[in-house]
Amino acid sequence: MDSVQYNKLIRFLRDIKLPFEKQNGKQKKKFLAIAQHFVWENDELQRKTGKQKVKVLQNFQVIPLLQVLHDSPIAGHAKINKIF
Repeated sequence: MDSVQYNKLIRFLRDIKLPFEKQNGKQKKKFLAIAQHFVWENDELQRKTGKQKVKVLQNFQVIPLLQVLHDSPIAGHAKINKIF
């Protein structure tokens, strides 16, 4: 998620303050419709997915995480016989 939207959601969910430019009309409704899918819990933004909650990553966090998961000695597939 881009950092601007991430910070606006945090400000709203944590401080219950609407972003300044979203305080009227359609923009307010759209923002509230998006915000209902998120919660601020354990000092992190989480997206509600059914009964579970998943941590939301900012754009700059995605690439380093993928590199760690890809470059790890235990990453990858464990032989074709173990997959099927």
